[in-house]
Amino acid sequence: MNMLQLNHTDLATQEDVRNNLVYWADLFKATTWEEFKNLAKNHPDIEEVGNLIFELNYDNQAKELLEGQRRYREQMNSQYTAGYTDAEEKYENEIVKLQAELKTLQEELEKYKSTNK
Repeated sequence: MNMLQLNHTDLATQEDVRNNLVYWADLFKATTWEEFKNLAKNHPDIEEVGNLIFELNYDNQAKELLEGQRRYREQMNSQYTAGYTDAEEKYENEIVKLQAELKTLQEELEKYKSTNK
């Protein structure tokens, strides 16, 4: 079994180069898709694997975005409910007064309608 440290490809022997160990090390060290694509350009199998990895990674990113949006909506709904409940408690007395006043006004309106027929 041959071992090659990714950060020390400059110390590779000619045999390491012939056995593609340096090539594989460069693939593993690639930090961008462009760099990976350049290395995989003349290797259809590697290019196919890279495309598959990219698609799987992209799908995970899409899933993470959707999950983040779901969590955001859930938090906003929770905050809305909490705020609504807080407001309801804070203004409960005022609401009761206004409902009573509304009832009184409705009764007066009914009396007015019945007397003016």
